Amino acid sequence: MKKHLIRPNSIVGDEWKARKLTRQLAAFTANQQIQVHHGKKIVEVSAAQLNKGAAVAQVLAEEHPYECVLCAGDDRTDESMFVLNTPGLLSVKVGDGPTQAGFRVADPALLRQFLVKALVQSRGDQQ
Repeated sequence: MKKHLIRPNSIVGDEWKARKLTRQLAAFTANQQIQVHHGKKIVEVSAAQLNKGAAVAQVLAEEHPYECVLCAGDDRTDESMFVLNTPGLLSVKVGDGPTQAGFRVADPALLRQFLVKALVQSRGDQQ
């Protein structure tokens, strides 16, 4: 009798591989100041003091003041941007799940629609 391996579909298999990689990297870097995060379709490895929020904060501190800053994202690795206390910062969570973002849209298509409407309105306000 021939045995057949049951293979999960590629999405489930890829998710399993990403979680396994995250655990292995976290164990390998346990005594170092490195963070390992499993996000949507990514495994992010960064220095403990660096994240997307820190990068945005640094750019905003170095550049000329902006009237409005938009931070949008779809996974946990984006939350560090969403918690920034910056005047004029709009934070948008794309999709479901817990978030600190000020706004939420269901999917990338709705985010694009929002951006188009905002641009059209801002152009009308400038005339």
